Amino acid sequence: MTDRSWTPVVDADAALAWLDGQECPLTGYWAPDGLEDATWVLHAMYENDELRGLGTHDDVEKGAIARGLREPDVVAGIDLSATMIDSGTPLGWVERPGVEWMRLYWRDHFGPSMHEKLAARRFPPNDRALRDGSWSASIFAPPEGSLDEVSLAGLLSTLAADADAGGSGEVFAFYGQVPAHNYDSPTLFTGRLDMVKDLSVQFDATPSNFWPADRSWFVMTDWDITSTCIWGSKALINRLRAHPELETMEWTRRTDE
Repeated sequence: MTDRSWTPVVDADAALAWLDGQECPLTGYWAPDGLEDATWVLHAMYENDELRGLGTHDDVEKGAIARGLREPDVVAGIDLSATMIDSGTPLGWVERPGVEWMRLYWRDHFGPSMHEKLAARRFPPNDRALRDGSWSASIFAPPEGSLDEVSLAGLLSTLAADADAGGSGEVFAFYGQVPAHNYDSPTLFTGRLDMVKDLSVQFDATPSNFWPADRSWFVMTDWDITSTCIWGSKALINRLRAHPELETMEWTRRTDE
């Protein structure tokens, strides 16, 4: 059940018709052509120096199972804990960790070649393109499929400058079939921009897409990646690039394939 400040759209198919042909209703729509500029927000990650030396998240998990501190994940008789690697990447909504965790920017962790490596790939910016295996246990990894609390706050405060009534103007919020766990009908709401966090907490993820009634900007968080794309006017996108809490980068989708 959603908060009363969010109203399900009765004719969701009609409200989403302008996005027909844009990938993808499963995990999140891409914006149609026509908006001036775009940038990608890299979801925030953090580091705790006191946890250095513990190995990876996978090491910690398997060690806890070996010592009887937690049960293995067994599905249909298969021990997933033994056959799979725990990457340490959270899926869905995460809040800022405690004060012992310090913000770690992608550019500082991955180094100066990061932008070049990500820009050359066929797929949107994603931490999996820059690491092997499991994250160090000392790192609170960027979430997949959802903006984190700090990045969402920075994004909403910037979008509010372009919205009516100081951010309380109406927006549409869409959840793809996978994050909504609903393959029967579109999951689409209308509500206030400044209430997007409440909806995110309820769904355990920020919306796959949200946009204002005038369609002057558009946000996409694909369920399978650790970054979010925002399309809009050049002025809006430049304000996002300049926001001190948002780490952004440019990535252009290839159209030759």
